[in-house]
Amino acid sequence: MPLAVFAAIVFAEALLWRPVEVVLIVNNGLGKFGRAAVLSIVTTAFRALGAVLFMLSGSTASGCGHCSISAPTPPRCCFAFGFYYPRQRLRLRTELYVRRLADSIYVAGAEVLFYLQSEFDKLLVLAIGGPHLAGIYAIIMRLVDLTAIRSAPSR
Repeated sequence: MPLAVFAAIVFAEALLWRPVEVVLIVNNGLGKFGRAAVLSIVTTAFRALGAVLFMLSGSTASGCGHCSISAPTPPRCCFAFGFYYPRQRLRLRTELYVRRLADSIYVAGAEVLFYLQSEFDKLLVLAIGGPHLAGIYAIIMRLVDLTAIRSAPSR
């Protein structure tokens, strides 16, 4: 796989998809579960459309395939922030945040490490096992994610 294609995939997934997840998390945190679900479905449909267009193009180049699947990521990011990020005025009262700052830093650090580990796992499987094994790994990880979401305790 050419380095430019590899860099495009990392850029699209690590730097453009994660902000979409932030919008999902913010909507869930505000109790707007329907909006988060619609956003998740629509952004997944963007990616599926890219895959279908690649399939219909008849191209067998791996670079073309990866780019056609990663290409919808910038529009997904713009769509998420343009239509689904809550329009609320932020109220910053420092006395409320100072007490929770240490906990917030620990949680944010753990979240960053979790996502980095997840991305490095994907890159490692792709580099060692090749595209077929990476595809199988991606499917398995999606199933694990769905299982974790399904079995999460409700409040």
